Amino acid sequence: MKRRGVFGTYALLALGVALLPSSVVGQQKSIKDQLVGAWTFVSSTTKLPDGSPAWGTKPKGLLIFTENGYFSSQIVRSDLPKFASNNRTQGTPEENKAVVQGSIGTFGTYTVDETKKTYTLKFEGSSFPNRSETEQTRAFTIAADELKVANPSTSVGGSSELVCKRAKQNSEKRRPRAGRGLVERPRLRRGCLPGLASCQLVAHSGTNLMFVAMSAFRRRAAGRA
Repeated sequence: MKRRGVFGTYALLALGVALLPSSVVGQQKSIKDQLVGAWTFVSSTTKLPDGSPAWGTKPKGLLIFTENGYFSSQIVRSDLPKFASNNRTQGTPEENKAVVQGSIGTFGTYTVDETKKTYTLKFEGSSFPNRSETEQTRAFTIAADELKVANPSTSVGGSSELVCKRAKQNSEKRRPRAGRGLVERPRLRRGCLPGLASCQLVAHSGTNLMFVAMSAFRRRAAGRA
C-alpha cells in the first residue's frame, strides 16, 4: 500500500509539472518562434535625398510574421494628405506623389536561418513594383519586445535599420460574458487523488495541482521522519 501511495504522489507531481505553463518549464524558443507574431513599426534610419527621415517623425506601420511562413508589412507616414476628391483614383499629382513616397506595403513568404540569425523575404507583391518577385535577406535581433532589422537595400536607396515593438494583445478580442469577468476562476471538483489519505477539492489548474501534490509529498515525508 505504501509503495502504491508513494507512486501515486510522484505521478501527481509529474502531472502537475506537465500542466504548468510552457513559459515555466518549456525550453528556449527558436529564433523563428520569437519572430512569429505582429510587430508595430517604431522608427527607421532611412533618409530621403534631402536628408530628412523617409517616414517622418511619427511613422505608423505593422509587420506580421505567421507561423506557416507568410509575412506582411505596411509602413506609412502620419502626415499623408487627404485626397480632396475622396476618391483614391482621382488624386492630384501632388497627392499621388505624397502617398507613393510616404507609404509602402509588401507581402509574401519568408524563411529563417537560425544559425546566421537572418530571415529571407520572398516578395510576392508590393506597392513598390520593383520589389515584386524578388528576394532579400535581412539580419535581425530580438531583445525582450524589441525587434531590430538591418535592411541592406531600401526602396529609396542605401541601407537602414528598422526598429519595431511587439504588438500588444488587442483587448477587444476578449470580452467578458454576462455576469462574468475576463478571467474565470478554476472549476473545482471533489475527488480522491492517488496517494492522499482523504478526498479534497482539487482545482483544474497545473499550478494548483502541483501545490496539492507537493503538500501531500511533504506530509508523507514528515510522517516517515
